[in-house]
Amino acid sequence: MQAEKQNGTMTVKRQFLRKGNVVSMSQSDETIEIRAFQGPHAKVRFGLGFTKNLGNFESLRIDVGIEMPCYPEEYEEAMDFVVKTVDERLWKEFQEQMGGRG
Repeated sequence: MQAEKQNGTMTVKRQFLRKGNVVSMSQSDETIEIRAFQGPHAKVRFGLGFTKNLGNFESLRIDVGIEMPCYPEEYEEAMDFVVKTVDERLWKEFQEQMGGRG
């Protein structure tokens, strides 16, 4: 039985803090593929964070995480996907914030 596929959007929100205060926020919508589940499913969740000391008592903190539903038999593949995706996105965000001087 083929699972029904459709497109949807995911809202990505970014918040940047300086000394605990919000200095900027951005939001974008990204198109993702959504697969309708038939029967019981599981969820895998993974997150990473990184703090960079910028000097002068300032730091940059970036946290990235994904929670993804999957079928129980797809758990290992889903976990590999979210770990790889979170890791890549964390370092991409870090490089963007540091202006390539990480």
